[in-house]
Amino acid sequence: MTITPARFNLNEGAQATASIAFTPPRRTDSRAGPYPLAVVITSPNYPGHVSRLAATLHVEPYYEFSVGELSPKQQTVSWFRRVGQVTWPIRNLGNSNTPFRLEGEDDEKGCRFEFQLPGEEAPLVRQAEVRLDPDEALSLEVLISPVKRRLVALRSRRFTFTLTVSMLEGSQTPRSVMGRLKATPLFGPWFLLLMLVGLALLTAFFFRPAAEPVLQADTTTPQVNQEIT
Repeated sequence: MTITPARFNLNEGAQATASIAFTPPRRTDSRAGPYPLAVVITSPNYPGHVSRLAATLHVEPYYEFSVGELSPKQQTVSWFRRVGQVTWPIRNLGNSNTPFRLEGEDDEKGCRFEFQLPGEEAPLVRQAEVRLDPDEALSLEVLISPVKRRLVALRSRRFTFTLTVSMLEGSQTPRSVMGRLKATPLFGPWFLLLMLVGLALLTAFFFRPAAEPVLQADTTTPQVNQEIT
């Protein structure tokens, strides 16, 4: 607060004008809202006499926020670990309680996104809304799972997904972070290779050629008209 001039002398019947400038700092503790104030005027020539003027200062909200990186940014899910989980930090850097919208999507539309918000028993699917106080931080848990799972495949399926946070008030640009999810099939290339090797061994066993018989005579010097075994 700046008062100009802070002191002045007045003769009998004279008037003067003072300017009072209020400059709230751009910090999260400068909360938006009304602040009652009083302007007090005193004079050393009239001790004990005080003049007060009531006023109200309205601090307008400003909007700003930050997001952190996903942890982890890459992970693998399988038939036995069916859901991936990431942690996403978000902080309100403004001076007012602000609503945020959270959304998740992937390029192939092949993943399901669930947002686990504090105080909510069930996660919210695909998108959610949350309000944060000034300087409040939230470590949001996001569950990601493939919509369809492959039983047999030669390679894992890879998804690139995006999580986006946008403010429902103010004009801040939405911010997004990217991550990757790999979904492995139940029966992958190693299992198929073992199946092929096993099938080849079984085929070789059942269709192996029969051994030629070995013949041996009970005598090596037969006589004429002699029977030989």
